[in-house]
Amino acid sequence: MDLRPQPGPQEMFLASPADIVIYGGAAGGGKSWAILLEALRHVIRNKEFSAVYFRRNAVQVKNPGGLWDESMKLYPLAGGVPVSNILEWQFREGGKVKFAHLENDSTVLNWQGSQIPLICFDELTHFSENQFWYMLSRNRSMCGVRPYIRATTNPDADSWVAKMISWWINQGTGYPIPERSGIVRWFARINDEIVWGDSAAAIIDKYGDQTKPKSFTFIPATIQDNKKLIEADPGYMANLLALDSVQRERLLGGNWKVRQATGGMFLELWLKYADIKPATLNVYIMVDPASSKKKSSDNTAMAVIGVDAAKNKYLLDGYNHKMNLRERWLALRGLRRKWKGATGVQGVFVGYERYGMQSDMEYFQEQMELDRDVFEIKELNWSLSSGQSKRDRVQRLVPDFVQGRFYLPLATAAGNETSNQARMREIEQPYRIFSVPKYKDHLGNLYSMLDRFINEFLNFPSPNYPDDLIDACSRIYDMEYDAPVLMTQEMYAMLEPEVE
Repeated sequence: MDLRPQPGPQEMFLASPADIVIYGGAAGGGKSWAILLEALRHVIRNKEFSAVYFRRNAVQVKNPGGLWDESMKLYPLAGGVPVSNILEWQFREGGKVKFAHLENDSTVLNWQGSQIPLICFDELTHFSENQFWYMLSRNRSMCGVRPYIRATTNPDADSWVAKMISWWINQGTGYPIPERSGIVRWFARINDEIVWGDSAAAIIDKYGDQTKPKSFTFIPATIQDNKKLIEADPGYMANLLALDSVQRERLLGGNWKVRQATGGMFLELWLKYADIKPATLNVYIMVDPASSKKKSSDNTAMAVIGVDAAKNKYLLDGYNHKMNLRERWLALRGLRRKWKGATGVQGVFVGYERYGMQSDMEYFQEQMELDRDVFEIKELNWSLSSGQSKRDRVQRLVPDFVQGRFYLPLATAAGNETSNQARMREIEQPYRIFSVPKYKDHLGNLYSMLDRFINEFLNFPSPNYPDDLIDACSRIYDMEYDAPVLMTQEMYAMLEPEVE
C-alpha cells in the first residue's frame, strides 16, 4: 500500500531538512499521522534505526485515538509487528519504534546513556523545557541516519514553545505568518540564552568557530489542511465551532496569543507592543518597596515608564523581586544612572511609595552624599480614605490601555529583529530598539520584567496572583508626568514605532 502525506503542511513537515521541526498549532491538522509516518522512512529498511515517541504520561499514549491507537492502523501496512506489553513496534527488515512517557521532570534520567536517532514529542507544550533540552542530549545516532527531532503541538500562549516559535508567529494577532511557514532558521545557546540567525554561518561568524548551531522550523496546520478528516468526519468542524471563544481561537484558528479571560480588570486585547522607542522620552521611575526578603513578604517593584511627546507611555524597564534596603538603593541608583545616560532621554524623575519612603530616605540620602549624586525623590501618596483602594489606584491605567496609549516592548530574540529595528541600525540609532530586560531575583533565578507584568495585567485583581509591578506602574499618575520637549519635529517623525 502506498503511504503518502497529504499535499500542503503535512508534506512540508515530512520533507523538512531541519534538525528540529514543530508541526501543527491547531486541532485536526493531521498531526498524529504526519509524525507517525516520519519513522517509516528509515525503520522499514535500517535494522539499526530506532525512534521513540513521547507523550507526557502513559495514559495519553494509550488513550483511544492516541498515538499507539493510531499506529495500529498504520504500521501493520508497512510490515510492523506490535509488542503491546512494552508499547513497541518491530519491523522484519528494519528497526523499531517505541512509545513512552515522561511523567515527571526526573523521568528523563531513565534515558541516560541512550542514543535515539529520532525523538518525537506529541503535544510538545505538555512537556517542560527541561525535558525537551535534556532529551536533545539523547538525540544521537550510529546507524547512518543523522539524528533529528520532530514534534506536534496545539497553541499555548504561556508555554516555552510559544517563545521558541515566536519568529513564525505574528505577535500582534497570534496567528502564524503564512510566508514564514517551513522557513529554516538556526539557533545556538550562548551564555544560557538562545540566539537566532538566518544561517549557521551567521551565528558562527558572530559567536566563534566553537559554536554548533542547530536548524529549526515551525510548520502550522489547521483542519482546513486535512481534507481526509473533513471527508471522513464532517461533524468535527462543528465540534470545534462549539468551543468557547478562547479554545476556538486556539484549536480552530491556531492562535498562539489568546489567553483565557479571568474576569479581571484588564483585557488581553488591550495589550499593545512597540518594536522601537520614540527618539525622545522623559523617564519616570516608580518604586513600591517591601520591608523584607521574607518568603511571606511582597516583592519590591520598580517600574520604569517612558513618556513621549504625545504623552504615550512605554514600559521600559524594572525590577520585581524581594530586596533588602541596601539592594533597593543599588537597584534604584542603577536604574536612574542607566536611563539618565540613555540617548534620547531628556529627564529622569523618581517617585517612592510613601509608606516605605519614610524609613528608607535617611539611608538613601547618606548614600547620595557618599556618591556625590543627590537627586530628588518624590513622595507617592495615595489616600486610603473615602474607600480609595489599590484596585482604584491600578484602575487608573485602564483608559491608557483602552485607547492604545500604553506600549509594552515587543519581545524579539537575538537575530529576530523587525524591519523597523534593522532600519534603526542602518541609520545609527540602535538606542531606539526595544529590548526586554531580564534580572536575577533574590533566589538567583532569571526573570523577565515583561512576563511578570503581563501575568499581573491578565490576573488583576486576584488574591492568587501578585500585583506589585502593575501597582508600581499605576503610580505614573502620581508623578505629574510631562512630555519631553522636541528639538525638531523631524527627529521625532523619522520613523514611527511599528505597533500591533
